[in-house]
Amino acid sequence: MQQPTPGESYRKLRTESLQSQNIIFERKIVPWFQASAVGFSNDLDRIISETVDADTGAIQVSNGRGDKGHGLEFELAARNASAWSVRSSYSILRTRKEETGTTTPNSPSGLAKLNLTVPSSRYASLGFELLYEAAQLNYAGTRIPSFFLSNATLSTRFRHSGWALSAGCYDLFNGQWATPTGLEVLAPATVQNRRTLQLRVSYRKAMAK
Repeated sequence: MQQPTPGESYRKLRTESLQSQNIIFERKIVPWFQASAVGFSNDLDRIISETVDADTGAIQVSNGRGDKGHGLEFELAARNASAWSVRSSYSILRTRKEETGTTTPNSPSGLAKLNLTVPSSRYASLGFELLYEAAQLNYAGTRIPSFFLSNATLSTRFRHSGWALSAGCYDLFNGQWATPTGLEVLAPATVQNRRTLQLRVSYRKAMAK
């Protein structure tokens, strides 16, 4: 175990514990369309955290009560013979601190995703992605707004050559978005990069048998 620095002490620590349970339901409506629902529960216990002794000012590292979370995720997916595909999902999340019963910081109440892939030619495809993250509170109790994020990618693969080329535009509509920060950062949120372009060239060589 790491030795404590001056002004810092460790109580006897136990390993953190995480228990997860999932229930999954899947149904193929027709050969090209299916739906699924997932219920899940996570229980994080004996979480290791730092506290400050009010009398001495020393930092104590000890196990505390953890977080409990549960949620539901719904997903629809479709794919036809011409390689068009659509996948959408929405997750409802609820996470609370066991000690206080309050909402766990940096924990959004909802997440959504939409993916669309369209073949644009025999060797190329166009992809579009839309992401949503609900508002959430950071560790200081500041509300970080929800945001939508859209990405588009054009990818090609040259058959038999091993070469592949892709061009992507991230944050397609140049919206402003930010993610909450941790305890060690003074700013309430980190403003992320806006519209970004990326070009990628790759080569894959099959290994000889």
